[in-house]
Amino acid sequence: MQLLLDHGAQVDQLGDDSWGTALQLACNQGSMEAVQFLLDHGADVNAEGGSRFGTPLQAAARRKVLAWTLARCDKYSQQTKVLILELLLDSGAMINQQGGEWGSTLQAACQNPDVKVLRLLLERGADINASGGMNGSALMIACGVNDEDDAMNSTECIQLLLECGADVNAQSEEHGTALMAACGVHFKDAERVQMLLNHGANVNAQGGKYGTALMAACQEGEDRRDIRVWRFPPDRDYFSLGSVPVAQLSKLWDRALGGLQLGPLRAGATAA
Repeated sequence: MQLLLDHGAQVDQLGDDSWGTALQLACNQGSMEAVQFLLDHGADVNAEGGSRFGTPLQAAARRKVLAWTLARCDKYSQQTKVLILELLLDSGAMINQQGGEWGSTLQAACQNPDVKVLRLLLERGADINASGGMNGSALMIACGVNDEDDAMNSTECIQLLLECGADVNAQSEEHGTALMAACGVHFKDAERVQMLLNHGANVNAQGGKYGTALMAACQEGEDRRDIRVWRFPPDRDYFSLGSVPVAQLSKLWDRALGGLQLGPLRAGATAA
């Protein structure tokens, strides 16, 4: 890099439509040395550009640390991710700057959730209910994590976000609500759903690509046969499902779940 800069390379030159600047790429690759070098040579810590990350801080927060790097405890470990985020913030990175496909840094971090990273960002002033991006709020993104390896981390992050005041019933065009996002993933986790319900999630909210939480729960599982539907509390209105007739949904349940009973029908409701 020094050789390239000595020959006139522009440190903040934009690359392709995805990556933005060299600093963004270095942050996402997890190279502390490269990040420090670029900052020392005048890289703009808040440079915008690129459709994927938007800012260097988002690129660092979005980085996925693979299990084998954690086992090796090498320079690309989770601790290095935290150190890079701290370096960027100490260098003047704006934590709530919007851009890229995720919206804000906190939203980007929730795609590959780690409770230490989220706690750092929240302590540094991240807006927990920031909107923007393609996938809704930080809570929705954490609830919609669809990777079995990240399931435990995601649940811990959901708990942290709820404890810190995340709006459990915020809506987005993509997921609808956090509850719908949690019900719609392939690797379904009843603990996530129960956590959201305990914090006041509206089980009958409508919106997003699924329509309702119950319809999201009827989505196919990872092996395209495993369809799981949770037993919601008996006082919940199963049949406030927008434009979907009760009879039609009942047939869907019978076909997909092999007759699994979800509980008694509400008074006045009929099934085919």
